[in-house]
Amino acid sequence: MSTTRETIVYAFTQYVKSLRLLPSKSPMTWDVAKSQLRWDSYKTAKNRKSILLWHFNYVLTAHVVYTTAIVYFILEQLYGWGPKRELLNVIFHTLLAVLNWYGCSMHVMTALYGHDAVNGWNEILRIEAGLTKDGHQHRKTSNSSHHVNPELITLLTIVALFTGYPFFVIPAEMVLNLDCIYILVHAIGEKFDLLPGQVFVLHLIRFCILTINGTEICLTFMFVILIFISGLLLLREIFTNFLNRVKCPAGNANDLVESLTFTHIQVQLAIKSFACYQELGVLALMTVGLLVFIFSNFATVRFFGVVPFVVFVFFPSVSFLVALIVNFTLPLTHKQYEDSIELLRRSAGALSPMGRGKYLRRKIRAVRPHRLSVGVNGKLDQNLSMQAKLKSAPIVFGGGVGCGAPIIFSGDGALNSAGVGSVWSAASTSALHTFR
Repeated sequence: MSTTRETIVYAFTQYVKSLRLLPSKSPMTWDVAKSQLRWDSYKTAKNRKSILLWHFNYVLTAHVVYTTAIVYFILEQLYGWGPKRELLNVIFHTLLAVLNWYGCSMHVMTALYGHDAVNGWNEILRIEAGLTKDGHQHRKTSNSSHHVNPELITLLTIVALFTGYPFFVIPAEMVLNLDCIYILVHAIGEKFDLLPGQVFVLHLIRFCILTINGTEICLTFMFVILIFISGLLLLREIFTNFLNRVKCPAGNANDLVESLTFTHIQVQLAIKSFACYQELGVLALMTVGLLVFIFSNFATVRFFGVVPFVVFVFFPSVSFLVALIVNFTLPLTHKQYEDSIELLRRSAGALSPMGRGKYLRRKIRAVRPHRLSVGVNGKLDQNLSMQAKLKSAPIVFGGGVGCGAPIIFSGDGALNSAGVGSVWSAASTSALHTFR
């Protein structure tokens, strides 16, 4: 077993440990015994009740209750139904609304494309394991390597942060009334003149909904990110193995190139099964990451020394987490595309000029380089290339801030949209130079 695979297995094992005390189970989970992903259909699985409870939790808390509270919060701010909210409340409500939207997206994505994603990801894992067993790539591994592996440290940091978020976000929401459900409960209490005991029951129900909603979304967030990062690590290992073989071919070069081309096509077919889940998931992660990064950075600067430390530390931790994921995944995304192009180029150069080599060279020209994309069910397909990021960054950054600034930064003592636009223009220009 390669070091990369050991890292992935260990990270997913830690994820499974965080699920032991939960009664609900996602149908898409990690099989500790087989060291691969597993799909449990609620029709045939032994833990059918746990899977149905997972779907019920998402439908009730995320899709119905919290979404209704978000809609009421937006209408209240637009039409002035209630009191004018402070800037902290608006920022926190908006941030949690974005995360709830992500949870809804991931629930639908898992229900529709989870089974195919498991098959595709496991096929990539099988290909990587087969290449490692062939003896062309040997890496010394030991139990002491866990604490010096930067990839493992990154994955465990993601697991630790998402595991800990519910323990201080949910109490902060309850104590400081920073969730959208509080606004809905307060409005119901005033509308129907409820007694203090009845209002207490509503707040108890609110606490249960926030606990279920926050825990399920954090765990889903963690699992999806682990799947994407581990998939990129496996692809890196596969293409690195390919390139090492082409550099130092053993035996007949034509046979080696034909074998590598066949395996390259197998990888692309496996990615095709994983594509719908990956494309929609990456699109949601990019959208959520952009909005959350903006909100968290602003709150980190604006609310230092203003809010309790437990609440304040949430914002810089989220900014750190987003930056960690972006800086870890973007180089891997670019590298697997560049390695795919380099593999096809070197394979064509290693072939004999005539006969079978000429036939294989035409076959290689028909193979497309492997490139990841974002989209929705094959629509709005956008390649994750460096050129695409450079073209879309000014539009996405400027448009997102331009639309959100009049709402987010309105109020006494807050920034106006023009000031935010000028600051963001300089920031986006600096970011583009960094990308280049």
